[in-house]
Amino acid sequence: SAAGAPSQLSADIILPEGFRQERLDLLIFGAGPVNDGVMFHSHTAAWNALIVGEKTWWFYPPGSFDSETYKALSMVPGCGIRSELQRLPPLMR
Repeated sequence: SAAGAPSQLSADIILPEGFRQERLDLLIFGAGPVNDGVMFHSHTAAWNALIVGEKTWWFYPPGSFDSETYKALSMVPGCGIRSELQRLPPLMR
């Protein structure tokens, strides 16, 4: 049943050793067509895996992601992030 799918999926996932100490208790599953993606966002500790296809992740070093950069990118669709980053001043990229 659809209601039991999250618990079955949770039971089947084995987190890598380095993530087992983190408090990762929310399971989110996403699927989409080619060139789809979520809007630019940030969050706390997460473990992401890609099952099929390819994906680009954008990482910022701790403490370097300021509110101006977030405001500039936060509503940009996943497929537009690369071009929007090129419009930002180099120190905000």
